[in-house]
Formats: sequence, C-alpha cells, structure tokens
Amino acid sequence: MSFKKNDCNNYIHCIAIIHLFSFAVSDFFILTTLATIDKMPAMKSIKRICMVSTHGYFDPIPQLGRTDTGGQVVFVLELSKAMAAHGITVDIVTRWFDESKRQIDPVHDCLKTRIIRIHSGDWKFIRKEDIYEILPELEKNLIAFINESSLEYDLFHGHYVDGGIVAVDVAEHFKKPSFFTAHSLGAWKKARMGGNPVEMEKVYNFTHRIHEENRIFSSVLAQTATTSIQRTLFKQYYNFESDAIEVIPPGVNIHTYNPNETEEDKRLKIPGKYI
Repeated sequence: MSFKKNDCNNYIHCIAIIHLFSFAVSDFFILTTLATIDKMPAMKSIKRICMVSTHGYFDPIPQLGRTDTGGQVVFVLELSKAMAAHGITVDIVTRWFDESKRQIDPVHDCLKTRIIRIHSGDWKFIRKEDIYEILPELEKNLIAFINESSLEYDLFHGHYVDGGIVAVDVAEHFKKPSFFTAHSLGAWKKARMGGNPVEMEKVYNFTHRIHEENRIFSSVLAQTATTSIQRTLFKQYYNFESDAIEVIPPGVNIHTYNPNETEEDKRLKIPGKYI
C-alpha cells in the first residue's frame, strides 16, 4: 500500500493526538483518543515505523545527563511507546558504539517497540557534532540489517540533523517516505552562540550541519516543529516555508509531574510545584 500526502497529514495529526494521549488525565480521554486514531486512514497503512535517533546513549531506560543524552531521547522513546500502544510497531535506530551492549534491546513493557543499534566507526562514543563522517557507514549497515532481517518500514522518521540525514538517505534507498523533527536548528544556534566564529565552527561544525538541514527540509515529505517560534526560524534562517511544517509542542507527563497537593498544603496555602 503506497503512502500518500494525505496519509502524511494524518500521521502528523496522529503525533499531535499521541502527545495528548501520552499525558491523558482520564480513561475516557484515552478511549476517545484511541477511537480517533483508529479512524485515521494513515494508521491503516502504517504498520511499522523506523525512528532514527543516532546520537547519545540510547537505552530502554536512558542514562539521562550523559553527553548528548537528554530531552530528545525521552521524546523519541515516549513517542515510540505511545505509538506502539495502539498497534504500530516502532524500531528506534541508534548508533552502536559499546560492545557490551546487545544489538537489539526490547523496550520494557512495550512489546511493539525495540531499540536497534547499528555499528559505524570505532567502538567508542562520538559526540553529535563529530558524527557526520561515520553516518554513510551507518546508513550502509542499516540498509544491510533491514535486508538481512526482511524488514519493511512504511515510514522513516528522523530526529535532529544526524538522524534526519540517515532517515532521508535510507528512505530514499527503499523508496519510502521520510519525516523529520529538527528539535533544534543549527543556523539559529550559530546566530545565538556568540564567541569566536572560527572556534565555534571547529566545535559545532555549523557549516556542514546547516547544509544538511537544508537538504533534509527539501527531501522529507513533512516535518514537525516543537514550537511556533521554531517554525518562524525556518523562514528567518533558511528561507524555507512549507505547509508541511506542523507545530506540535511536547506534552507534560502529569502522572510524573503533578501538584500532589495535600490537605495540609491547602490549609497553609503552600503553592504547588511549578511545571
């Protein structure tokens, strides 16, 4: 079954609803959300998604706070688990650099989500700013893994510029659509960093990053921005405008972050925790 533009719009809609679904406050809302998603035509054509998030220490229980391992890892992991909750199989592809790790890790309590590590470069951690030169090898090895495992993905969803590069190139190889979430933008970061431009270029590799971001923007079927401000930055820094950019803010897990107000708090008028 071919994946058409309207299906991609429905996929965007699905992501937006899943953010609400993931942080739902009532069983009624969860049931309503599932019913809405199940009616989407795209959800009938999407059976398996390849989420690509190549940098950082990606584990079923991530080591948050380590280099390049923070909000994006949580975002990708929770989005994948939420999609799996209503029947979509999701494989999260990341770079395999630690020989002590298994190549394939199931995600706890989520049968339809797993982490697949693909080796490239030396067996050592590489920060995201320096990862570009080993991405062609990662793409080659990912294509081989997909073929050897007889996998067929309906959609490749890349995260950040490195994941976007891999998603676009591998999707093109298999003649499948690609989708992108930038998380942050190189041109905006470069403009805001200050400091010595030559030194900043050495550290952050801005020229190559911005070049690849432009290529990704023109290659993917659609993409999400996490804030309305980020959408304006596409135009301001990349001269890129498209109806295929949808703003979907990340949610807040109210089961983890909640006021938890006690009767004593109310009596003493102690303010709740800020989110």
